[in-house]
Amino acid sequence: AIWDVVASCSISGSSDSSIKDVTANDISKLLKDTNIKTIYGNGAKACELYNRYVYSKTGRAIVKLPSTSPANAGYSLERLCELWRKALALNKSDIRFYTAYINICIIIYRQKIWREKINTVKNNKGRQSDI
Repeated sequence: AIWDVVASCSISGSSDSSIKDVTANDISKLLKDTNIKTIYGNGAKACELYNRYVYSKTGRAIVKLPSTSPANAGYSLERLCELWRKALALNKSDIRFYTAYINICIIIYRQKIWREKINTVKNNKGRQSDI
């Protein structure tokens, strides 16, 4: 399952450092009602927010994975997918590998497209945009 740590917050643009007024998603019931064994965080900020707002309710540690955000320019799509695959311990012969790989790639691709649209808007101030 993929679940955001933050249900709502105040944020300026897409800057993680500006996040405030956080309301976290309470995943404790989800964890009790399912067989989820490990919680993974999509980047340092997700892990920081989980530890600050959610850990006390779940008592479960989070494993930090590299962020799929386009702002994480140090990682190529291929490298991100490989690191996530290894962390999730998915074997390439396992059908779950392909499902997880496709989902990860879709998330990364959508964030890349979103970032490109934001940059287009910033670069075309005063012009009409499709966002």
